[in-house]
Amino acid sequence: AAKAGKIKGLEVLVLGVAGQSGLSARAVHTETGRVIASHSVASAGEVRALGERLAFDIETYLARENVRRLRNDSPSVATEFWLEKKSGGRLVSGSRNALKIGDSIVFRFRSNRDGYLTIVDIQPGGDVVVLFPNDFSRDNRVASGTLYSIPSASDTFEVTVSEPAGTDTVVAFFTEKKAEWLDTCTLEGSGFRTVKGTERFNATRGLSVTATNLKKDEWESAVIDIEVTR
Repeated sequence: AAKAGKIKGLEVLVLGVAGQSGLSARAVHTETGRVIASHSVASAGEVRALGERLAFDIETYLARENVRRLRNDSPSVATEFWLEKKSGGRLVSGSRNALKIGDSIVFRFRSNRDGYLTIVDIQPGGDVVVLFPNDFSRDNRVASGTLYSIPSASDTFEVTVSEPAGTDTVVAFFTEKKAEWLDTCTLEGSGFRTVKGTERFNATRGLSVTATNLKKDEWESAVIDIEVTR
């Protein structure tokens, strides 16, 4: 099924089974064959709810994959990005990282060029949140060679891991010139602004469009995956 889906240009294939115990369906990522969503309901009258649950999980998975693909590997832009738990411990890209709900964290960032930093988080529940810049700290300029802490010692906000548990993906974007990675019209809330639920997938595709419009030596990104537990 994965191979056939890939040939036909399909990204996700949904397979369903109806029986005496109800309806069940799973969504398969056609390129990898990985099951990315699986739900069941007790009767045909709940098929709409079944579809909505599958759609939500599919959208969340594809949004996360869109972000993970945004690697530039610029030969002229060097960045360092990691997370630190206030209780101790460092989380870095490519490692098996874990946090517990309630953990307080600090982002660390350094680059070899002057520019601008944006940090976006795809949370376990599927929300896409702009962690930096935010309503508490709007200036996202960074200077070459300077190690930044977000939040800094003088900031009035804190970053704390919250519900739900699951996979969390944090991505840091560095650009030499100021870039709007996310359309502000798609954001809602205050403090740390969140992409509207209906715009999540389109918003992460928009990140790819922004990257495409930048020159290779003008930007870089770093992605850190974290398993959030209770």
